[in-house]
Amino acid sequence: MPYWNFYFWTTLVITFIVTAIVVRLYPTAHVTEAYADGVTPQPEEVITGNRLSRAWQEALLASSASGNIGANVWRSTREGLHMVCNILPTIMSIGLFGMLMALYTPLFNWLGYIFYPFTAMMQVPDALVVAQALATSIAEMFLPAAFVVKAAIAVRYVVAVVCISELLFFSALIPCILSTTIPVSIPKLLVLWVERTILSIILAGAVALFFF
Repeated sequence: MPYWNFYFWTTLVITFIVTAIVVRLYPTAHVTEAYADGVTPQPEEVITGNRLSRAWQEALLASSASGNIGANVWRSTREGLHMVCNILPTIMSIGLFGMLMALYTPLFNWLGYIFYPFTAMMQVPDALVVAQALATSIAEMFLPAAFVVKAAIAVRYVVAVVCISELLFFSALIPCILSTTIPVSIPKLLVLWVERTILSIILAGAVALFFF
């Protein structure tokens, strides 16, 4: 807990930087900007003048149109519980499956060699173990943390950051994306996962080198 604020804000910055870079790489850089059929274009308004004043006015408009706070709290709680009931079985089942695969198969050990050069380059302690742990994040985003509970603080920091900033995992987000009409395939999502994980290792590793 003494590192919570440091972890939170550095993770926020690292995740933002990773996203800003990845959006300019394959495959997202090649995604068309054309609107889907039947969608009415609603381009973002270009703001000129005092941005802070405009942001304040927009916030006041959104607040005035938000409705009764009690009704909003009840609706959010109800919808949140509904979402939990829908997604918890997927997270638990795929997370357990991923844990069993990590413990009893060499799959994630093999995948870990993709990231090993980068964990080694950033001088992360137990670089191979960390790389193999991070490979499990494709199954469930928090799974790598289970393998480094007693590791050095630098290792725990890097893994904790990458768990968040890698973003893509099969227990929740990837099925959610695939259930939409967004034209994206699993191979492209896997490429994005590899890109985000590598960039996250480099940035988090640099922070760990400097502070730990």
